[in-house]
Amino acid sequence: MINVLVAEDSAVTRELIANVLSAEPGIRVVATTDNGRDAVELTRRMRPDVVTMDVLMPCLDGFGATSAIMRIAPTPTVLMSNFFDSEHPIFLRNAARARAWAVAPKPPSIDAPEFDAAAGTLVDLVRQAARSGADWDGSEATHASCIESKRSLVIVAPGAAPATLREMLDEVPSELPISVLAVVDDPASIADALHGRTRLPVVVPTGPVSLHPGLTYLLRADREPAFTASAEPAFVRPLAGARACALARVLERIADDIGTSAIVVFRDLAREDLSLGLIALRLSGAVIFAETDDELNGPENESARVASGWAHGFLSLGGLGEALVSIAGRRPS
Repeated sequence: MINVLVAEDSAVTRELIANVLSAEPGIRVVATTDNGRDAVELTRRMRPDVVTMDVLMPCLDGFGATSAIMRIAPTPTVLMSNFFDSEHPIFLRNAARARAWAVAPKPPSIDAPEFDAAAGTLVDLVRQAARSGADWDGSEATHASCIESKRSLVIVAPGAAPATLREMLDEVPSELPISVLAVVDDPASIADALHGRTRLPVVVPTGPVSLHPGLTYLLRADREPAFTASAEPAFVRPLAGARACALARVLERIADDIGTSAIVVFRDLAREDLSLGLIALRLSGAVIFAETDDELNGPENESARVASGWAHGFLSLGGLGEALVSIAGRRPS
């Protein structure tokens, strides 16, 4: 008998996956959960033969949960997502880092034409994963820490007052080998207001950004940035389309180019234009925090509700420096 743990935050999809697997002879769903943290603990306690793991979940996402499982109780894990193409290089790269056994799309609704094929693929993957059994330790995958290689801090704060941004920048310890990117509405005016008033020098790029530790780069929230290993001059092209789409495109570019080495802090996670950018950042391996304060940190706050599914945690305005030092302390010497 193949014992399976199903981790999926949607109750409807969780039941669908459990029913698909339970209907197959020789497969038994022994537990289900709606978050990554419990998936790790259940795997440790119950030692299932296979885990099916959603990517975007509260408490701990699927990449982080899979990585933790492979450290604590190595178990073949099938990562599943419908938010992101399972063949996309960012998805595959981060699945490999987490040492997942396989990746797959979730089965669609039972009345969809492609349901039978998707369900059959999932069942086949679970059976194949079970056959790999105790021999699977993820050694065939390329494992890399999702937090030990962070070299960039990205502050997403369109609409923030210069004083607020200055307070956040002053929290960044000057001794850390980290570069800071701040996504704002008007870099030029912010730079003027901050000139000579921050510990880290402020730069407004006029071309592709060549990142250097100890500098703060102000990026426009409506212009797609470009990153390069050299400092050759070039233009940063304006983003076409509505302003609401522009910020998501900025975040997608950051995810593509530096997401794997980035810590991202959002001033406002309730914005409707963030979803695609947040998905790209999460799947790129970025560590995401929602900046808040005690008055905003309640369960009824919209930012808190959104952040519970997208961010790795909350940071108070005065807690940024402490968090960065803590993360830096996890880096190998």
